Amino acid sequence: MQRGATSSYANVIAGMQQLVRGKTADAEAFAHRAIQLDPKNWYGYLLLDSATGNSVDANEVSQRYLAGFPELGGSGEPTVTDNNFGAAIDLAAVLARSGNVARSNQLLDGAERLLRQFPLNANRDHALAEVQILALRGRPREAIARLRAPDRPSLRTFGNLLQYDPLLASLHGEPEFKGILMEYQAEMARQRAELAKRPKDAPLDLASLSR
Repeated sequence: MQRGATSSYANVIAGMQQLVRGKTADAEAFAHRAIQLDPKNWYGYLLLDSATGNSVDANEVSQRYLAGFPELGGSGEPTVTDNNFGAAIDLAAVLARSGNVARSNQLLDGAERLLRQFPLNANRDHALAEVQILALRGRPREAIARLRAPDRPSLRTFGNLLQYDPLLASLHGEPEFKGILMEYQAEMARQRAELAKRPKDAPLDLASLSR
């Protein structure tokens, strides 16, 4: 945070850290700061929704998204682009909570159409979005298969989103998904052990951590 206090993404990461620690008020403050710095950083909105939980009405949450991404609102087809597809998926989940399933499906349809334009081995945000959409559509087996597909990014690239992303909540009861989480946690434990063996001021050997 000393290096990135004016970075929207730094504030999101700091907020995620507080959310994992159970400090929801601090997480909410970081989320507001992230959105203030960059109203188009949809992770800030997702963090804010996660931090406030059920204390805020879903309709109020959807208005937050639409204030930052007005192109996703209106009565016609939403305009889903590479700059807002994450917000479209997040908003779809919020609208489904409030009972607006038809608009939720329109947003998911728009995000899916966009993602088909990219290679299967696209970046992490694209790969995670595919999994989120399947989870929100109630197709957990297909979502997990996407995580396991050989052309997907490494599980490490998803980080704690696998465990804490509310859009993946429907997967948490699946035994295979629990196995994926255990693999990720074991990998993080291995990396921590590598770091613990390293002399305090020794240069960091990134190759040994990534192999």
